[in-house]
Amino acid sequence: MVATVRMYNVGFGDAFLVTVPRRGRPWRMLIDCGVHMHGASVHALDTVVEDIIATVAADSDDRPRLDVVVATHRHRDHIAGFDNERWHDVEVGEVWLPWVEDPEDADAVALRNRQQAAALTLHGHFAAGGDDERAAFVMNSLSNDDAMWVLQNGFAGQPRRRYVSAQGAKAHPLPGVRGGCVYFLGPPRDPRHLAVMDPPKGQRWLNAAVAGVSAPTDLFPGFAVPATDFARRHPHLAVDDKLLESFREEPVDTLTAASLLDRAVNNTSVMFLLQVGEALLLFPGDAQWGAWRPLLDDADVRSLLGRTTLYKISHHGSHNGTPVEVASDVFRGVTSLLSVRLIERWAHIPKKELVDSLLKAPRTVVSSLDEAAFEGVRTHPQGLWKEVTVAT
Repeated sequence: MVATVRMYNVGFGDAFLVTVPRRGRPWRMLIDCGVHMHGASVHALDTVVEDIIATVAADSDDRPRLDVVVATHRHRDHIAGFDNERWHDVEVGEVWLPWVEDPEDADAVALRNRQQAAALTLHGHFAAGGDDERAAFVMNSLSNDDAMWVLQNGFAGQPRRRYVSAQGAKAHPLPGVRGGCVYFLGPPRDPRHLAVMDPPKGQRWLNAAVAGVSAPTDLFPGFAVPATDFARRHPHLAVDDKLLESFREEPVDTLTAASLLDRAVNNTSVMFLLQVGEALLLFPGDAQWGAWRPLLDDADVRSLLGRTTLYKISHHGSHNGTPVEVASDVFRGVTSLLSVRLIERWAHIPKKELVDSLLKAPRTVVSSLDEAAFEGVRTHPQGLWKEVTVAT
């Protein structure tokens, strides 16, 4: 038996459709649907949504159905596509969201409120100064209210909402998939793990030996250095880890706070390992070091990770998304999926050293940047998606 994973060419963002054949209607899961406002591909996000819905509608004589929708985290490049009225007619069985989105969880509410207040403060600061580019950068961390409303309240069929947190190597049944199960690996609940974004020396893909910086637990209550002074003192913003080294003392400046805020949300990503037969499919959202570290320290989870057969590369191939240890030592014969678009301001994404490591035989990287044909990979005639076949 085989399963398929379809990677949509959204640009700088994620949208993945997993299909598991079965008697009658196939089982389908959608993981994320979004694109960064500075990273759109030639394919409009509405076109992606239309193709997803048309694909699942072809399975049924009734309304289109997805068994599971996963929104790994609230960044626009992962959920913007859910701000579309077409989703109201799609029947969904379950919606998986990170625990930080649970409206009944007091810790989650407090964290969201602090994050949202910080994002609004930063956005107002840049917008008032006429700095539209940096205001747009902060927008990626705002709540994306319309898309989140659909995920929390929308879809047909009264789906069950599951608020996910790390559960280690515990296997959870996967309703509708015979013999299937899922391992929920993130996000962690420990704020010490949520706060750590950059990996230590030896686990990062940067050549420079720079120290990682954690987000302060109160999420940047004040900002001391004007953005104009920051730009004058640090013109090479792209090498942000070097810049972060300059701001160890509080309060931090607005632009560094914006960067930290954006990445703090990444560690709240739903991370899960989907087992279908002998295949293990790993989807980590944009998880960074704080979310990976407890997994590598757990022998049972580490063993599971070593059996991964397909890996959605974390954080679009950024230097701080996949630890060196994972790519070099933990993974074995893995096929990796890279969903990204080259953007001049983020010239280091995807990180070449990471991609090269994941390409070491017998490994394969299927990238939205690459037009080359691969065995077992189907490509849409207009390049809207690539679909990988996975033996189960």
